[in-house]
Amino acid sequence: RQGRPDIIFRMKISEKSPTILSFLYNERFEVSFTMKIEIIHGDLLQVNCDAIVNPTDIYLSGNGGLDKIIQQKGGNELKAQCNNLRPKMKKDLAVVTDGCRLPFKHIIHVASPHVRQEKNENYELLKQCYWNILTKASGQRDIHHLALPLVGTGVGGYSLLEPYYTIPVALTPVTILSAIALFPHEYIHCRPLEKITIVCHSLQDYIRMKETYKWLFNVH
Repeated sequence: RQGRPDIIFRMKISEKSPTILSFLYNERFEVSFTMKIEIIHGDLLQVNCDAIVNPTDIYLSGNGGLDKIIQQKGGNELKAQCNNLRPKMKKDLAVVTDGCRLPFKHIIHVASPHVRQEKNENYELLKQCYWNILTKASGQRDIHHLALPLVGTGVGGYSLLEPYYTIPVALTPVTILSAIALFPHEYIHCRPLEKITIVCHSLQDYIRMKETYKWLFNVH
């Protein structure tokens, strides 16, 4: 069962905003834009959108998980495109292919980050991963609606549960949501998307993401 769709996300961040964003990014800023955000519990491949995100590795190996499913369903043409883009993937950490046999215009393949022992680097890597995704999506003029899974929370080891000091939510969902929200502020030259759908594989993940969204942006 999918969650309630079409959450209209209008965010204005200022010095008076009761959010953690200024703390996370060590600056004071004001962002004003309108973008539609969906957080759903469901199947990424069933979302009606222009493009989806495939969490993979720098080799575009298709060896397991969602990466394997997407490359198998995409057929030989998708596998051939992935093979040709491997050198670019190692450099850019994200590449774009056609949807091929899948019902999408494009697939954005991104190297999923993995938790490291040096914790200070982990959330910077996660944030940059989502910015890589959005940079590639904004560069395709026919992508207006992007659907993505919770990249990094599977084999990458990022936890939606681990609390961060005194805040009531985990830093992983805070990082994911704030990276998406602040992308137009950080990459003002990039074309903003009209809609982003975050697809949660489990109901528990969906509940945690919705709770974080409400807490982070002071939505009731």
